[in-house]
Amino acid sequence: MESGIRRPRRFAATVLLLSIFVFCFSAVASAQPAPSITIVDVDLSSNSIIIYGTNFIKGSGTGLPGVFLADVPLVVTSHTNIQINALLPAEITVGSYLLEVLAANSSNKHVFFDLTIAETGPAGPQGPQGVAGPAGPQGVAGPAGPQGVAGPAGADSTLPGPTGPQGPTGDTGATGAQGP
Repeated sequence: MESGIRRPRRFAATVLLLSIFVFCFSAVASAQPAPSITIVDVDLSSNSIIIYGTNFIKGSGTGLPGVFLADVPLVVTSHTNIQINALLPAEITVGSYLLEVLAANSSNKHVFFDLTIAETGPAGPQGPQGVAGPAGPQGVAGPAGPQGVAGPAGADSTLPGPTGPQGPTGDTGATGAQGP
């Protein structure tokens, strides 16, 4: 009779442990941050796009991230966790599009990015010079320079200079010893 009571307890304990494991695993899996896009480079001559950012791969999986431009899936040619290279549709034209990246190995980690594709125009005119900035801090002293060459001699250095003024009279000296 006692063995019949233990089996349901073992089963309940096993189910409880499995439930805790599944809950903890799903909490850790959902803790992965969503992807982010920082820069997008578009090359219309090769119909390619390079997307720079973070968290493009969820976990340690090897799946491909999903890339969509105006809901049109793009062909991903290479990717890392911080960069995705993809091909643009041949009929792409200049304009504004909504870019979406879905992290690899994820069905709910995605990011949207407003992307404007435009032709590069001619360079504009140079702008006016800006206001001078504040002086920087004093730098460290540089090394001593080499000694310079001797300068020319002064005017007529062979003659003595003029006589100086007479000095004040000195104190009277002590009286000397009496003579023989």
